[in-house]
Amino acid sequence: MKIFKILPLVSAITMAIPLLASFSCTTGSSNVFEQILSVIPDTADNRAYVVINDYAQIRREFEIDAPRIDATTEEQVEYYNSLISLNSPADIRLAAPFGFISGNAYIMHINNSLDSLRNLGLGYWSIDQEASVREPLNMLSIIRGQFAPDKTRQALDISSKDNPPSIETYMGNTIFGWGSDYNVLNMIKQFAPPAYDQLGRGGRYVFQNNFTFRTIKTTDMKFTLDVQKNEYDSLADVADFRLMARELSSHHALSALMSNETQSIDDFGRFYPQIDDGDWVEANIIDEYISQGTVLLPYETMSFGLARDNKGLYALIILVHADTKSAVKNVSRLRQRIEQTNSTWFGESFMSRYKVTDISIKNSGRVLVARLYGENIGKDWLNWYYISEPLLLHE
Repeated sequence: MKIFKILPLVSAITMAIPLLASFSCTTGSSNVFEQILSVIPDTADNRAYVVINDYAQIRREFEIDAPRIDATTEEQVEYYNSLISLNSPADIRLAAPFGFISGNAYIMHINNSLDSLRNLGLGYWSIDQEASVREPLNMLSIIRGQFAPDKTRQALDISSKDNPPSIETYMGNTIFGWGSDYNVLNMIKQFAPPAYDQLGRGGRYVFQNNFTFRTIKTTDMKFTLDVQKNEYDSLADVADFRLMARELSSHHALSALMSNETQSIDDFGRFYPQIDDGDWVEANIIDEYISQGTVLLPYETMSFGLARDNKGLYALIILVHADTKSAVKNVSRLRQRIEQTNSTWFGESFMSRYKVTDISIKNSGRVLVARLYGENIGKDWLNWYYISEPLLLHE
């Protein structure tokens, strides 16, 4: 069931950047996206929503220094704010809105999230990349960087003294757990130490030298560890996701969403909400938006995010098709949609909303890649996934 497109759009519109940083980019590589996909289990739910933020790349591109290991809370918040936008706290966003512990509520709970990281012996200085899988419940969170599991154990000895974890060894890893397995909601425990989240879920944690994992269920954690040991397929084993990851890395993307939940006309008619006299009702507006521009031919997976080159910041759209023929035809069709489609949420043309100045679209085999440059190109870009922006609507 496709649940993500009917969520409130606040988290997509109010873009924020969560946990960010490390000393250096020593965990960086030519394909960090594929490396992170390699530890995400290949399931139908996981294929629906994966967001990866490359904070190390953001630091490189914009010459932002990571905080020191002894940075104060104020200094870490300042660092966070320096990455949240290019111009002002309400302007251009560089990464997607989620945090390792607090999910897409991170912007509202930055101090709580900092406390939770500290309780785990972690901080902004140690994180290079982050992935969130299966929002909004944030069922799998991954951070990648340079970590010290021994330091985490020392921190937990203090922070969990009054709430000791359950401990289980699996596949050579220690799984730390707090709260009952798959506790969906317990607001009494909201942000309780050491690392309960905004919904009061304690979660399951594994701390490694270069990866830290958090899941809500023990079975999900064990499955993830199995995948890391190549016992089961990961998303990197899925050809379409691997193609998207390699394309993202070739552009040195700052952040990106990957999904197989494409914007078909059927989904648009079924999920699009519109406010009518204060009530949310399903609106029959398919014809209106089809008439704005040629609808795309079907594609199988999509990814989009932000990158930067010598011309400036640009939106990166990647569509993987079943065959080369469809990709070739969608090159011209996507250009028409960009030039002729209106934003359903903001009531103005897409070109005007994002002040698009240059468009480059091409295909290589069955992979279509589009680059959109413009002054406002970083505004609420995650909305392009939601039905509120039917930019990628297809037959």
